[in-house]
Amino acid sequence: MIAIIAILAAILFPVFAQAKQAAKSAASISNNKQIVLGHLLYMGDTEDTFVPANRWDDSGNFIGYSSWVWNILPYIKSADLFEDPLAPRVPRNSAFGFVNQVTLTGTFGYNYSTLAPYEGPTPLVVPSTRSQSSLGAPSNTVMLTGRFEQTSESRLTGGQYYSYGAIGPDTSVIVDPPDCRTRADWCFDGWGVGSFWGDPALMGIKSYEAGSLTGGTSLRAAEKATVGFADGSVRKLNPGALAAGTNWNRTIQASAVQLIDKSQYLWDNE
Repeated sequence: MIAIIAILAAILFPVFAQAKQAAKSAASISNNKQIVLGHLLYMGDTEDTFVPANRWDDSGNFIGYSSWVWNILPYIKSADLFEDPLAPRVPRNSAFGFVNQVTLTGTFGYNYSTLAPYEGPTPLVVPSTRSQSSLGAPSNTVMLTGRFEQTSESRLTGGQYYSYGAIGPDTSVIVDPPDCRTRADWCFDGWGVGSFWGDPALMGIKSYEAGSLTGGTSLRAAEKATVGFADGSVRKLNPGALAAGTNWNRTIQASAVQLIDKSQYLWDNE
């Protein structure tokens, strides 16, 4: 009898694990969808413009700081949605408050470089914002992806919310495009070996799955990313498909990633 139970357990436990992962994957897509729809509702109140990645006063010192999460939160009503169910949980800090915590360290990241860019070679205090109507193909323009959990999946500590200094977008709520280093607008880095995201002295994302080679975009849905698009749709893509139109692969140096075919590229406004 014990042997039979052991055999059944060996058969059923992997099935249960797969079912649990499938349920989390569905919930991840649902959360992403709700946030994307919140963005679209926000745009209805702002003359069709996308939300800035963050806001602060003219000093550039994060006084009066708010991230895109704060601006979208009134439209979706639940801070819990900013946690990707496939990711490790955002740590709870009773002194800080969960809404504030998830605003700074949520596990979905915004394609700010396309939708609300910092124009020029250095970050500006106030980003520009684009409109949905300015996009050539909203259904093929990335808005939101799953991203790493800062405290457990990078080499930053919980308090390093502004990890790139007093200016620059908050690294906790954004992801970068594959060809970041060759774009006209400013962004942190991009995809590939030797990028800001995988450098232990900077962000230091610990694993490929969490986003060390993919600009912070996580690959937790059976080695695929959960991706929300600017038309409100959400789908899962493997990193090769998400980097379509570039020469990216897992072994390429970040400095060597280039845009080759704009017609396939998912990270710009054309």
